[in-house]
Amino acid sequence: MSLALAVGAALLVGAAALLWPPAGGARRPRARPPADLAAPGERRGRPVAAEGPALPVPVLMELVAAALDAGHAPPSALQAAVAAAGEGTRRQLQPVVNLWCLGAPFERAWRDAGARWQPLSRALLLSQRTGASAAAVLRDTARDLRSARRRRARVAANRLGVRLVVPLGLATLPAFVLWAVAPVALGLAQQALAGG
Repeated sequence: MSLALAVGAALLVGAAALLWPPAGGARRPRARPPADLAAPGERRGRPVAAEGPALPVPVLMELVAAALDAGHAPPSALQAAVAAAGEGTRRQLQPVVNLWCLGAPFERAWRDAGARWQPLSRALLLSQRTGASAAAVLRDTARDLRSARRRRARVAANRLGVRLVVPLGLATLPAFVLWAVAPVALGLAQQALAGG
């Protein structure tokens, strides 16, 4: 019993030593770089998103829709989504964000965005012209893009299956002949010669 109490007391003392603040007072806050020295992908000293390729268009649409649901106007929603998306997306869409947030006409802001981002720009333009909820239009468009991608993947898989039949047949048929037909034919030929 006393051994269990001693072990328990030792564990409590060790935990208290780890959690107790140092003698100099409260813990010092982490040093953060000044705002003007922070890297482009950092906000308040923490990385927002890692560098890499641009996000898939449906994912960015969902981010913009979430920012719209949070109360942002479309230009600032796009700005927030692009800032969170990473360096690849930011490199492609930052000029659009800059122009649109400065009040440039929609067509002028999106003119140089590239064909990849056309579904996003069309959804935002449709919402702007019809007065429909931009978040709903973006989510519907993202769902349609994902469905189209799944359909294309299924069609490609079916085509691959059809294309593999001929090489597979050409590789399997000779093996079948050598392993199944040839021994039977040789056996029948031997019987015929022996019987003759």
